[in-house]
Amino acid sequence: MKVFISQPMKDRTFDEIEIERNVMIHVIGCVYPDEEIEVIDSLFSDEDVPEGETVGALWFLGESIKAMDKADLVVMAVNWQHARGCQIEHEIAVDYDKRVIPYWTIERKYLEQQAKEKGKEYEIS
Repeated sequence: MKVFISQPMKDRTFDEIEIERNVMIHVIGCVYPDEEIEVIDSLFSDEDVPEGETVGALWFLGESIKAMDKADLVVMAVNWQHARGCQIEHEIAVDYDKRVIPYWTIERKYLEQQAKEKGKEYEIS
């Protein structure tokens, strides 16, 4: 299953984004253990900009949308609804009939699985 992760990036360092992304990838893999998970690379940096070109935020959003085209599943990271680019990615994913899941639902399944493995009931406190 090809997974596209939409996550807020404004006012965050590349390391912060990458750490959050790696945790999400781990949890997605645990929740879908029978699936071969391929995360679509949608983290673009200045190094991806064609040499000699000057680009703005729309260029990065466009590259991200192109990458989403390959996705079987679009996962919306925490706080996606407060990030303009994520809102746009969400609208496009829905309009083009992509399977869209907010990350918190995947995280909840993960916590339920962890509790079950320990013989406990998962409760929201």
